[in-house]
Amino acid sequence: MNTAKPDPWKKSSLSFEWKGQRLDYDIPHDVFSTQWIDDGTRLLLDHLPGGAPDRFLDLGCGYGALGLPIARLHPGAEALLVDRDLLAVKWAAKNAERNRLPNVRCIGSLGFDSIEPGQKFDWILCNVPARIGPPFMRMLLEGGNGLLKPGGELRMVIIRDLLPLLESTAESTGLKLDQLASGPRHLILGLTQSDRASSSPDADLYLRDRVEIEGIPFDRPFDLGGDDPKRLRSILPLFLETLPRNSNPGRILCVKSAYGALPLLCHKRWPEAEVITFDRDLLGARFTLRNLESRFPTSSVKVLESPGLEELPLDPESFDLITYEVSPSIGALAVSDDLSRMHSLLTSSGGAHIIAHDRSYRDFLIGWRGPGRLTRIAGRDGLTVLQMTR
Repeated sequence: MNTAKPDPWKKSSLSFEWKGQRLDYDIPHDVFSTQWIDDGTRLLLDHLPGGAPDRFLDLGCGYGALGLPIARLHPGAEALLVDRDLLAVKWAAKNAERNRLPNVRCIGSLGFDSIEPGQKFDWILCNVPARIGPPFMRMLLEGGNGLLKPGGELRMVIIRDLLPLLESTAESTGLKLDQLASGPRHLILGLTQSDRASSSPDADLYLRDRVEIEGIPFDRPFDLGGDDPKRLRSILPLFLETLPRNSNPGRILCVKSAYGALPLLCHKRWPEAEVITFDRDLLGARFTLRNLESRFPTSSVKVLESPGLEELPLDPESFDLITYEVSPSIGALAVSDDLSRMHSLLTSSGGAHIIAHDRSYRDFLIGWRGPGRLTRIAGRDGLTVLQMTR
């Protein structure tokens, strides 16, 4: 009898058949395309470069929808799957193991940053994010070209709306971009390796704009999940209004750093406290450090990277305050697991400060049966603020 506890982050499973090969995927909450293999990935799989690669790179691999079928089709190839989302990387590695693919390696990387020096690839494949900015496109083309072997190819699938941006970027870099195939909403583009020298990376590669919150300017990146207008207009103001004002926490944990708003504002409010924050998105961690170093260069805020709470080396019963925003795209089991872990980290007099959309509150949190006590302390604009105590 199998008594293994189910992973609370598992959302679904699916099977996928391609070129006579079958792959089985386990898929977590809160990643791209959790119910099926998306149309763009399918289109790219049907229009790969010719021949067989010795080494290929899947940039933005997600849970392995693109890279794993290719690794199965070409078992002699070295497959490197990278993603800036450490949760996606974790599940891509799980799926590589589930499908018995020893030729696959999965690592976290923001763009090409973590690629080992000197590595070259026959193919670089990418399902290009729809909301990424122009500097990223230049890095994708020039950086990708620089990582290709002679005769190698960077092949991408994009939504049609991105075509003008990619074409203008290719023209400005002097690289030749070919349109190779099309689907109802997507296009396949290819770039064959060129000896053209690349320009220096843009220092503001991911920078979108700057916003001010409680007198502190924050640099914000493109394509950071969850940072929609409602967060600035409603979520952060309500969260900050309801943070405890009569306490003096010695140690604070901010779950998910985003670009640093909550951890840096906690540092501003309690400058003597030790503040620890983490993010599974390497882009969020990068911009948290950027804002920290430019606004509070001598602070004690510590920025970590992790797929989730369970993999952080944190001492139990050591935090006086924990902040947590419930993502509407994760399930009840994942929320319950996070809250239970946070409860174990609280000191006897500590509290977790939690904000959720009303729907998440109704679906996951009313009638809380986990450890500790969960109390609703405020609500506004379709949001609920809760406090967890031991």
